[in-house]
Amino acid sequence: MKVRELKKHELTIGRCRSITIHFQKLFAVTIIIPVGSIFPKSAILVLYLQVFYSNEWIRPAVYFGLLFNICTYVPLMISAIYYTSPRGETTWAELALSTEPQRGLYMSTVKAAMSVMMNLYILALPLPILAKLHLAVAKRLQLIAVFATASV
Repeated sequence: MKVRELKKHELTIGRCRSITIHFQKLFAVTIIIPVGSIFPKSAILVLYLQVFYSNEWIRPAVYFGLLFNICTYVPLMISAIYYTSPRGETTWAELALSTEPQRGLYMSTVKAAMSVMMNLYILALPLPILAKLHLAVAKRLQLIAVFATASV
């Protein structure tokens, strides 16, 4: 078999197969993004729990953040699976012609808003503790900047 026969170009695949591949990639992304978001944010919250464990108010705040994180991303992932995958006898090409994937776009807006809220929560959680430290202002601002990188 020649190398030229192995190469495939978008134009040689066909429109229907190209749409199918696109929707399969979209489905994979809708699964990967929530999973890729839930674990780092949970890890940061668990780190806060370990570092600031002596503060009484931080424990319930971290547990609330973990619960909010799980309750946000798991339902969004389930709805993304529901709206972006074919069901029953439906094929990927038929799914591309239906309006079901467009309904999933509304969930993307909700997911983005919840992600911003979670990032701000992670940013704001250690700020009261860091503000009370007996350090020079420059050192305190540097420390706050280190914790702010976790919210990005």
